[in-house]
Amino acid sequence: MKKILILMIEVGSGHKIPALAVKDAIEEIATHRFRIKVVDFAKESGANKVDHFLKSSWDLALAHPVMTLAINRAIDVFYPITTSRNLLSSLFRDFVLKGMNYIRQFNPDIVYSTHFFCSTIAATARKRHHLSFKVVTTMTDPLLVITCGLIITSIVSWQPTQLLLNTSSEVE
Repeated sequence: MKKILILMIEVGSGHKIPALAVKDAIEEIATHRFRIKVVDFAKESGANKVDHFLKSSWDLALAHPVMTLAINRAIDVFYPITTSRNLLSSLFRDFVLKGMNYIRQFNPDIVYSTHFFCSTIAATARKRHHLSFKVVTTMTDPLLVITCGLIITSIVSWQPTQLLLNTSSEVE
């Protein structure tokens, strides 16, 4: 049975709801064909300080939307310094290491993500450990896609069933 690991960070419902919707859709389309696990990635991987920081930052962002918009614009303006890869390696190294270990132990066939940090860690794990899983990402953040830097196989599929069910030879 193929394994799908769905990664999100539970900051608001903008990452969680799409993750759960994808899980439900896959289970409806391909009942009992996949083992699917949805995880709040920083928390589940054991990066507890990072998890707390991200969730506290989200609360702060909600309380101060003008500041949040300014930070998001600064992240876009200062690309490539502010790629997800650079932010993770400099600020959240613990999350990167624990996240890569979590993915390696789960050994997925597909990683689906709704948060750019999760996608970056998955792509980094795939590259560093020579793994072969696909990385599928749905960007739900206002940041430019370019901030994700290392996402090598970022697919927003117009026909996700082809990717998941491997019904087309065009999907690699």
